[in-house]
Amino acid sequence: MPHSKKGRLAGGARKEINESRASEAVAIAFMSVAERARKGKVLDFVFGRVTKMTGANHVRVAIACKRGTREVAARIPNIFARRGATPICTRTIVSIYTGADFDPDARSESTAVEHYDITSILTDRQVSDLKRAGIIPEWMTTSDVEQSKAGKADELGFEWDYTVVEDDKDVPSEFSRKDARDAAGAAGASDDDVDIDDI
Repeated sequence: MPHSKKGRLAGGARKEINESRASEAVAIAFMSVAERARKGKVLDFVFGRVTKMTGANHVRVAIACKRGTREVAARIPNIFARRGATPICTRTIVSIYTGADFDPDARSESTAVEHYDITSILTDRQVSDLKRAGIIPEWMTTSDVEQSKAGKADELGFEWDYTVVEDDKDVPSEFSRKDARDAAGAAGASDDDVDIDDI
């Protein structure tokens, strides 16, 4: 395995390790319970979306639960800390190690204890495959803009009504509004007689 001069893993090696781990996680997620038992594989991780970078190699990750979403704290291990080789940002889909008995709906009494490690960073192709199979929910792949639109539909404004209202019953149909205003002006209408709706 290639190392840098300082004894750390080179960027290419980090990338290979991540690709191997992500491929294995996706493969396990696609297996049936019987197939996992037969192959000795354990579903000891969950997929989540990074929502916030909190510093010091820690992030917040949104995971799926029965009531929608839940955020947990996760640590970026040193093997993925080099951004160029294995970039992590908000919107990144990752797998985090939770243990086989993890229940996303059961919260720990002490939230300070709830820290998980990121085990792999998924590619767009893997995320797309998982979404199509229904293994990860739609919201994990929705952009921040789309999420805010979906969550704040009332704040998006309103739709203009473009239906035509016939309010100039006295004006013959061959005249336009401008012609009607000009005709009123020529007849000597003063400023006091101007209908603001006609302007």
